[in-house]
Amino acid sequence: MAKILVERTTRGRRFFHDSLASVQLWLDDEIEAACAGELKRGWKDRVLAGVLILASENEAFINAVGQLGVSGWRPESGMKDKLKLVRKRLTPEVEANVRPYSSVEELRDLRNSICHAKPEVDDTDRVELVEVEQKESWDIFESLNHSVEERLSYESYKRFRDDSPSSQASPKSPPPGARHAVGMRPA
Repeated sequence: MAKILVERTTRGRRFFHDSLASVQLWLDDEIEAACAGELKRGWKDRVLAGVLILASENEAFINAVGQLGVSGWRPESGMKDKLKLVRKRLTPEVEANVRPYSSVEELRDLRNSICHAKPEVDDTDRVELVEVEQKESWDIFESLNHSVEERLSYESYKRFRDDSPSSQASPKSPPPGARHAVGMRPA
């Protein structure tokens, strides 16, 4: 069996966003292949999974940064408040409507729409049995999309990925001074 070197996090600090980043990197390859037509089906499924993993990774990263040195940090606060608090600590302070931070807010909103989606009812719809030609890809339910799905695209996924705070920082677990890697002022 081959041996590899691994870097261990010391002094009891564990950063779960690193594990989520590994999943996101794998999904990124899957999404690229699906969108390039290399896979028979499932680009929307992969983009949905990618968006959820990115949102989770962002939240874990923001929580790590906040706990490591944002004064007034409250773990029980909602992500909107946490993002606002972190954004205030950036040098220079940035507006929420400027990329990459606007993408982080948009990703958070999309995640909430996905996780808290309600059934949509259109009274004009009717159920009918239709004959369809068998295809390589079985995206026959494309027309039955929930409004949340209309916000899922390969382009939005790439923007969310590229603008994620964790992608702006080092790919390794942040050391105690990691807040400097994302433009944080010392506490």
